[in-house]
Amino acid sequence: WERRAGSARIVGVETDQMLLEIPAQIEGLPVTEIGAQAFEGSGCSLLELPEGLERIGSYAFHDCNHLKEVRLPKSLWEVDSYAFYNCRGLSELSMWDGIRDLDNDAFLGCDKLTRIRMELPEGRHSSLKPLLSELYQEVEVTFVYPQKQREAVVVFPEYFVEYVENGPARIFEEFTIGSGRVYRKFFNDPEFDYVSYDRHFEIACKKDLAPQAARVAVRRLQYPWELGRVGEQRYVDWLREHAVEGLTQYVESESLDVLELMKEKGVLTSEIVEKLLDLAIAGGKRSMISWLMQQRTQETRQKAERDFDL
Repeated sequence: WERRAGSARIVGVETDQMLLEIPAQIEGLPVTEIGAQAFEGSGCSLLELPEGLERIGSYAFHDCNHLKEVRLPKSLWEVDSYAFYNCRGLSELSMWDGIRDLDNDAFLGCDKLTRIRMELPEGRHSSLKPLLSELYQEVEVTFVYPQKQREAVVVFPEYFVEYVENGPARIFEEFTIGSGRVYRKFFNDPEFDYVSYDRHFEIACKKDLAPQAARVAVRRLQYPWELGRVGEQRYVDWLREHAVEGLTQYVESESLDVLELMKEKGVLTSEIVEKLLDLAIAGGKRSMISWLMQQRTQETRQKAERDFDL
């Protein structure tokens, strides 16, 4: 480390420990900065960043391939270019929207970063847009609104960009596969536009496979922050029409909470229950088999009562 004007800056590490805990103070000086390339190539998998840290330099954690989770402190306001470049194992990131200067390429190459938790004390989302612009994979973002004691979970689908040569014109034409590129544009700075996100669900239906579109719909129904009736009905109607293709993944993961929600929303017809039950039996999903058989029994009993009344 080295002294700065009344503070300390971390410039390197002499150990390859799996847990790196950066102190808040060194010899009475507050640690406010991690210098460029300070931990480049380190083998750490757990990283503790102290409150009071203000800046992370370029390439500071470049190629830390064992790093799985990063929690950025609320005091942080600047993350330089390529700070976490090619952290191939990084899958979870916690941050808040007070970061005023987040370089577009700070998390470039973090191909497994699929979960972001973002605290929004003032309701702003300005730090997220540049971050998402460099992540092509599907990313699930949890927006935390502490003042309103609410959370919203939004799925940003994956997408791919292909360039195909047009010989006669001597140019390369760009083609986008998947809806993720469009979904990343729904920011009316500095806030995320939930209304536009819900309105454009048909893009995910056309460009994505059913399981991915289902994840978009299910998360919005589970966390209906600013979800209007029209948007909710759009998701429910699609799930009812594509229930088997969309809900198979939740049978396989035995996500009973999702199936309970689908029942509440009227998605699960007796025919769909039978098909999902066959999948659960084939996969040996015991808890799901039990739950679906219970739904079938209830449906049979209700049908018998209706016939008796007639």
